[in-house]
Amino acid sequence: PADVAADTPVTVRYTVAANGSCAATTSDVTFTVNVFAGTANNTTTTTAICENTTKALSATPAGGSWSVVSGGGSISGTTYTPADVAANTSV
Repeated sequence: PADVAADTPVTVRYTVAANGSCAATTSDVTFTVNVFAGTANNTTTTTAICENTTKALSATPAGGSWSVVSGGGSISGTTYTPADVAANTSV
């Protein structure tokens, strides 16, 4: 699709030409082309933190969601809070 500034409905038509005494036929389908928000880019720093502190999370484009994939802890908004750990833990 072309670049779109807003979600845009598109209708495409499939046509089978007439053949002898058989009439031509068509079939339409409509779908929406959604605006591409951009490629996710996690720009959070890789600096270590202590378990009793938090880390500000940052990324582009705006509007994405955060999740902890490994290592524990929790996220509220754009703030990561580590879990209690017994040893240095990568998150």
